[in-house]
Amino acid sequence: ECAPSRTSMMTGRDPFRYGYYRNPSDDGGVPLNYTMLPQVLKEAGYKTHAIGKWHCGFPTLRHTPTSVSYTHLRAHETPEHLVCRLLLEKKKKKKINKVI
Repeated sequence: ECAPSRTSMMTGRDPFRYGYYRNPSDDGGVPLNYTMLPQVLKEAGYKTHAIGKWHCGFPTLRHTPTSVSYTHLRAHETPEHLVCRLLLEKKKKKKINKVI
């Protein structure tokens, strides 16, 4: 099971305290009020790139890798990744149409 250890490394917290017991983690996610490693690195002036799978939850668009301060993501796209990416693209198009 990679999700519990992955979220622990990303937050510095015990994942079992917020419900990460096993994969898949797609029905839950790291609480949005938790600071994650890419946020700390980005604030320190680093560029943040993720390579690999996410498995830190997909319940909302705010839980996706690029929403938690990763600038770029290279990952194997699971169906959840694809749905999140398509929703984000749709959301961006709506913002562009409102401006035009």
